Amino acid sequence: SLSPESEEETTGPTKPLTINSPLNPTTPPPSLPVSLPNSPFNLKCLCGLKGDGNISYNQEAGVAIQCSDCGDWSHLACQRDGRASDLPEKELFICDFCDLSTLLPRPVDSRRSLRNRIDFNYQRSGCGALARHGDYWYPVRLIQPNEKRTIWEVRWWRYCEFSSTGVEPNSVTSVELKSIVDALWNDRTGRRKIRLGKWKHACEAPTIEDMLSDPSSLQYTSEVHEVMQSSIPLLKKLLNSPETQSSETVPAKKWLESKKKNIRKSLVPFAGDLTFPERAKIANWFEKHVADQDPKWRKEWLGLLPIAHAHTIYIASQLKVDCSGAVEGAGELEISIQRAWQKQMGTSPSPWSEVDVDLRCLEHLEEQMFERSALAGITGNYQWGLDNGDHQACWDPYAGLPNHWNHGD
Repeated sequence: SLSPESEEETTGPTKPLTINSPLNPTTPPPSLPVSLPNSPFNLKCLCGLKGDGNISYNQEAGVAIQCSDCGDWSHLACQRDGRASDLPEKELFICDFCDLSTLLPRPVDSRRSLRNRIDFNYQRSGCGALARHGDYWYPVRLIQPNEKRTIWEVRWWRYCEFSSTGVEPNSVTSVELKSIVDALWNDRTGRRKIRLGKWKHACEAPTIEDMLSDPSSLQYTSEVHEVMQSSIPLLKKLLNSPETQSSETVPAKKWLESKKKNIRKSLVPFAGDLTFPERAKIANWFEKHVADQDPKWRKEWLGLLPIAHAHTIYIASQLKVDCSGAVEGAGELEISIQRAWQKQMGTSPSPWSEVDVDLRCLEHLEEQMFERSALAGITGNYQWGLDNGDHQACWDPYAGLPNHWNHGD
């Protein structure tokens, strides 16, 4: 189940929870059940979401499944190739943190044998697919189906360039099954009917370093805005006149002063265990709401005090504050900020917590779509859309693809 209601229910393997979805393909997913306030529900997913699921669970990410080894919960839709979906009743789920082999590149022979299995079902949470919007088809990651499996919640690739309105890149919406196809491996007729919409290929997407250096590269979410919006005046003060802000309420400033560093120009090299996508989204929010959407301001805050305190605020929102043992008279907000700073200085992200699940999903989908090999046969020979007209804006989907997808055999 998604949400454990008691200690007894959190042991052993769990089955995915399905929900009823609306028919409108642009309608956000409906609310899911939540766990009881005192029930154990520790999230630790490869997408970067972590902490108490009663606080940090994001409904758009889909249902979660519990690891039989560590007891933590991961999203079904964040598992590679839908490996956790529709598990046999007696098969245990082991998360990526307990079994790192799930993150290693799969050998070519293994990938090929997987494609040749006629019983392989691509309609699994976490698999990549193409979904129709308007006249064209765009890449999505499958999140979860309704009970009858006639409608899927999907997340659209964040670099889709839609030709019509109604759907935003990186949004989660409901799509009817008849408007979803997989890579159509060895289905020449099917591919020839599909006109592809335009999107940025996985190999062209910005790297983690690109996202951190360019705040416009990854859009912030509503969750980030909800956490940060009340701190806009404080962050603006740290950007424009940090000398006037008390160090007692801004631990990063106090740290800089203790090291006798310039509070305007010195780097603050701590981001705790925030994932790179989380940091990129916070930076995107900061530029839009604090730096007045002016890229010229970046040299005044990227890597410096203002964004460091923004990280502290975000980390504080993820903590459960226990005020016992705190300094007398200190408020809950002050305590949470101080403890967030301690965590920010003392932890770092796991290398496995920085996986871009949407990018990884698209990489696998595109390789299946565009591989040219003897195994792919004539279906792999530029067949997309040949019977149905040009792709969006005469886009050439084969341009810029990795050379190793052309096997030359």
